[in-house]
Amino acid sequence: MIVQMKLPPQTRVESFSPETMKSAAKVGQRAVLLDIRLRQLNAADKGLLMSDEMRERTLLTHSVHRDLESSSAVVSCGMRYEMAHSTPESMAEPPLIVEAVFVLTYKIAGLDEVLKQDLEAFAEVNGLFNAWPYWRELLSSTVTRMGVLSPPAPTLRIRQEPSKEAAAREVAAPTTSQSPTATSP
Repeated sequence: MIVQMKLPPQTRVESFSPETMKSAAKVGQRAVLLDIRLRQLNAADKGLLMSDEMRERTLLTHSVHRDLESSSAVVSCGMRYEMAHSTPESMAEPPLIVEAVFVLTYKIAGLDEVLKQDLEAFAEVNGLFNAWPYWRELLSSTVTRMGVLSPPAPTLRIRQEPSKEAAAREVAAPTTSQSPTATSP
C-alpha cells in the first residue's frame, strides 16, 4: 500500500555567518568539483502508520580531509531524514529513517596555503550545496520504494546572515510612518 503525504514542499534555508561565507569563498575560488559518490545508505521503516499529523526533519553533518599529495580535499556530507508522528515520543524514535553519506572530491589550487578554518567553512557550505541535489533524488526514490509518497525533499537556499553591524542598524533604525500632516492657515 502506498500512502500519500500531505506535507507541503518547502525550501530549506541554511544561513551562514558573513565570516563563514567569506572563508568558504576564499577556497571556492580555487576549487573544482571532481567527483560525488554515495558512500553509505541506510533506510529503515519500523512500521510507520501514516496520519495527517506527521513531522519531518533532516539532520546534517560534514567533515573534510586534506590530501596535499594530490592537492585535493575530500568532503563527507552526512544527511539523515526522519519522519514521525507529531509527538515527542515518536520523534525520539522515528519510525522512518533514511541516512546517506556523500563523498565529494575537490581539486584545490594551492591547497597547502589554505587555512584550516577556511577549508572547514568551504566543506560546510559548498559540500552541502553540491551534495543536496543528489540527496533530494536519493531520498525521493528511497521513500517511494518504501511505499511512502512524501513530497520531495525541500530545495536548498544558501544565504548569508546579516552582519552584526547591519543587524544592529536594523534594530536601531526608528520606524516612522509617512502620514500627511495637517497645517493650519
